[in-house]
Amino acid sequence: PVAFPPSSADSTIRAVFDYTYQSEEGKSGLLRQLSRDGSVASGADEFVLVASARAQRMAQLCQAEPLWSYSDLAESLDTFGRIIGGFLSLREPSFLQAFRSHEFLYYFMLLIHSFVHSLDPSATSVFLMVAREAVVNLQEWVDIPGVAETTTKAVRQLIKGGLLSVYLSFLIQKQSMLGTFERACGDLGQWIVNYSFYPSVHIAIMDGLSPSRIDQKQLLELFKRNEGHWTRQQWVALSCPLYSLGRQGLKYSKGNAFGICDNIFHVDRSLDLSTSGTHPQEDGKAHMSRECSGCHMSIYCSKECQLEDWKRSRHQDDCVHLAKFYTQQLENHSLLHSSTRMFQLAVLQESYRRCMKDGVPESLKQKSDVGDSGPLSELIICFNFIDSPAIRPESTPTLKRTSELSKLVISDSAAQGLSKRRLEGLLKSSTEGGNVQLVEGRFKLRELTRYVLARLRIFVGDDGTENPELATVLGGTSWDLVEQLSEPGAV
Repeated sequence: PVAFPPSSADSTIRAVFDYTYQSEEGKSGLLRQLSRDGSVASGADEFVLVASARAQRMAQLCQAEPLWSYSDLAESLDTFGRIIGGFLSLREPSFLQAFRSHEFLYYFMLLIHSFVHSLDPSATSVFLMVAREAVVNLQEWVDIPGVAETTTKAVRQLIKGGLLSVYLSFLIQKQSMLGTFERACGDLGQWIVNYSFYPSVHIAIMDGLSPSRIDQKQLLELFKRNEGHWTRQQWVALSCPLYSLGRQGLKYSKGNAFGICDNIFHVDRSLDLSTSGTHPQEDGKAHMSRECSGCHMSIYCSKECQLEDWKRSRHQDDCVHLAKFYTQQLENHSLLHSSTRMFQLAVLQESYRRCMKDGVPESLKQKSDVGDSGPLSELIICFNFIDSPAIRPESTPTLKRTSELSKLVISDSAAQGLSKRRLEGLLKSSTEGGNVQLVEGRFKLRELTRYVLARLRIFVGDDGTENPELATVLGGTSWDLVEQLSEPGAV
């Protein structure tokens, strides 16, 4: 804990940077120098511990009486980030293991948070740009497969370290900074929203948006701006999906209380309307979800439904293919747990309820009556959670023909993890009556575009009017696209 002269940058960080810059030998040599037993793995562990301690120390210097100038702080922060990025670019397994074994991301985010909040209003925009570049580095580090024990754990570290507060500071401090900075803010906001569709990250973001974590004066200043101002729209884009859809989604999906079941033939069973559209409960207890032990991709409300789906829907044929996909997900650290899938289905249920609250929107009525599109029951209602940053997704639905979706070819390059027989069964259940509506959601999870197809049971009264508040998700399927493809048949 030595205070360097205000007139000089951190000579230690600079020395490490000069020794390791663009040199794999230099990086490996430094890890061996730090090693307790001569191994690279031990040196990597020590390196991350030292880097975490250094980040904490720099954060303290930002919060204390200024000993450095802003330019020295900015230079040290920039060099520090270049060093870490250089080591991560090696993709050295032992370093990646050390990187995910400690809370370095939290401490580095805390450093950025301290630096941003140490800037006074007279500080030039250059320093804010340095902080922005540091946050961009964090985004890239999080997205490297294997860097964190799980990607969601890494994002939670950033949120805990003050990512949302820094994001608000970016929006509020320099509202006149347009161009590159504006686009970077938009990308950062959308990046956070995309990860919010993991339930554990969603909960962390909700906590991060609490009054105790967000500067209320900054927030008030932001909302004094015109509704059309880009900074206000960016903040609304982050907070609206969380509060309007996610909170209800968490409520519905908690413990699978509403009995999501991937057995297509569950729709034929009688439902107890007195329970607001949920599946009937035995002895007053909530349903316990059962996950297929082979592919881990299908969820059932009971053993009976699991056995029925195995035979009637021929899940025994799909399971082999899906099990291979499950193994691939484990290997590339892209596995989505059942809780995430149930949360996304619950978000789609809430989106549909809000969309249809005042009856079928005119936009959907017009589109469903055009040409050979067919009635609404033979179309899929689609919600886009990727490309509508400043608009509530539930207010801008689109339609897709079921016939087009049925042509989707299953291959590793096009529709990974998609169960062909289940898809065919879902489409059949919606077109043969039974008050079933298919609802699709498009999400962005890391580099993948995920399509979630939900099967909703619709309740229609004696007068023929639907009660959207009773619309209940029964189950569904999903598939991932490595790159965004056009949606054939969109109408």
